[in-house]
Amino acid sequence: MGLDEERKAQFDECLTPSAVEVARAKRVILKAVDSGPKTFRDLQTEVLESEKLPRNVPPPHPRQAIQMPWPDNPDWRPDHSDPVIARIRMLRAARSAMAELAHAGALDELEEIEGADSPDFEVKVSRGSDPIDFPALKFGPALAERYGLARREGLDEVGLLDVDVFTADLEALGLDRRTLRCLQEALSAYRRGLYLSAVNLLGAVSEGAWYAAGEQLRSLSSSIANALVRRDTFKVISGVAEQLKATKSVTPSARRELEVHAAYLRDLRNYGVHPRGESSTSLEHAFSEHGAGLLLMETHRYLVRLAEATEAALRSHDVGT
Repeated sequence: MGLDEERKAQFDECLTPSAVEVARAKRVILKAVDSGPKTFRDLQTEVLESEKLPRNVPPPHPRQAIQMPWPDNPDWRPDHSDPVIARIRMLRAARSAMAELAHAGALDELEEIEGADSPDFEVKVSRGSDPIDFPALKFGPALAERYGLARREGLDEVGLLDVDVFTADLEALGLDRRTLRCLQEALSAYRRGLYLSAVNLLGAVSEGAWYAAGEQLRSLSSSIANALVRRDTFKVISGVAEQLKATKSVTPSARRELEVHAAYLRDLRNYGVHPRGESSTSLEHAFSEHGAGLLLMETHRYLVRLAEATEAALRSHDVGT
């Protein structure tokens, strides 16, 4: 007796890691390799332990097994939180995380292997029947035997080359899809040595971040709301800055630093996309590997501060009302 398509789809849904789970696995993996290279299986274990899941299949089962009700109950569904299912799902999350971090240039593949074990488990349809092998992962990304933290000139925080890691502390801004795409392509351009493109796109990300902050603060200021309607970037930024000025927990120096970095990124983008006239030594350095890497780290810190300031402004308004 086999599984029908509906049951297979139910298991697939439970076994597929969410974007949040993959992002969590990435953070665990980056922290683990910071102290030195780790094997593929060591990193899988780190992810499982971070989720408080067993590294090995618990006894008495020699293999992972799910017992379905007998006779069959049409209302029965696989339990998303079942330890067997959760373990398989996080193993898949770890695989995806390693592959994406390697593709992002945040991990180096140190030794190649022919393949890695694919986590399978059994489904027992009825008592006394032979268990059905259910492959939890038929196809997956190629993985190395050992991973270590990548080394990039001018970029100490290589985890920032992955968009999930870069945006982990930016939830308060609520960046829209186009801004996130600009960020993803900026990181991709940097990884490929396209520093002019990376810097230009960071300028677009900065602009999108101020619009996102404006959307968060729209209800607090008519000037911000009007600027958003007119798509007036200068007035969106100045309106948000004025709202931050009225927030006691945002210091004048912090607000000024945000405006200065926004202006710097705008100048770099204008310089980069308008290759006319003489070169500017004060700006040209940003378009090198070292300069663009430094700019990536500074821009991340700037965006985190903008997110924190936006959140503080909203919180201050809520307290005041």
